[in-house]
Amino acid sequence: MLKIEKIPKEYTRGDVDKMVIGDQNEVQWLHLDPCTAILMHDHDGEQWEAWIHLAKNRVYLCMKDEEHELVNDSHSVAIFMAIKGRTDYTYDELAEFFFRLGFSVYRGSVHLTD
Repeated sequence: MLKIEKIPKEYTRGDVDKMVIGDQNEVQWLHLDPCTAILMHDHDGEQWEAWIHLAKNRVYLCMKDEEHELVNDSHSVAIFMAIKGRTDYTYDELAEFFFRLGFSVYRGSVHLTD
């Protein structure tokens, strides 16, 4: 379960909170040219994945038992960060984490158009 903790006083000036997503397996940089796609797939029930579209300030979550795809049908390059993890977080826990970072959070696939 995600929880908010204080960073120890010896490392801070004042109170500083942190919330940690533990046990990440991989962080990726994804570059999708126009009219390309990552086809529909799952992660064999082993991993959740967050696709982070920094330019749009959005996160798309795919949980362990779900499938997703990333389709770039636009005429622009799309850049995403992907984070994959194995810890059994709920959708709500991951959504809260990314929401607190200022992202709009969506569930499932991404389909970009012009």
